[in-house]
Amino acid sequence: MNYFVPNFGVDHEIKASQVHEGAAEASLSHDWVLKKDENDKWILPPKSVEFHLLQTGATEDVEREPLLGWAPKPKKGGHPVDYPVANFGVDHEIASTQASIASTEVKMSHNWTPTLKKDLPKPHPVNYAVANFGKDHDIKTSLKNLKVAEKKYGTWDLPKDE
Repeated sequence: MNYFVPNFGVDHEIKASQVHEGAAEASLSHDWVLKKDENDKWILPPKSVEFHLLQTGATEDVEREPLLGWAPKPKKGGHPVDYPVANFGVDHEIASTQASIASTEVKMSHNWTPTLKKDLPKPHPVNYAVANFGKDHDIKTSLKNLKVAEKKYGTWDLPKDE
């Protein structure tokens, strides 16, 4: 807490983004101004607005979803999609872990069923306040009876609590 953190300036990626934003505003002759609504949430363009990405040296535009959905959609005759990917099977570390679990389940005669943290029961509450209602009536009665017995039979030295 309260330790010195050096300031190395603006991150190089942030700087690059700011430079690119400035260049885009200059080339489009338009200042980009973000606005918020009355609930302090960013106002986004409607989904009907089209966004295009024109890459330097690209032969065609690549369509993109409006903000937040930046998965490119190639135009007809564009870059291939949905191509087959080789299946090399389960990773050797995963297979090893599965084999270890299986052999341990056999040795222990118990099938392990992992429980997600969200599915665990809530722990018992701790460090909660307890009202002080004074001494219990049974304790009061016991102390009164002790005094009566000490008057009759003499004092009794009780061991001290540790």
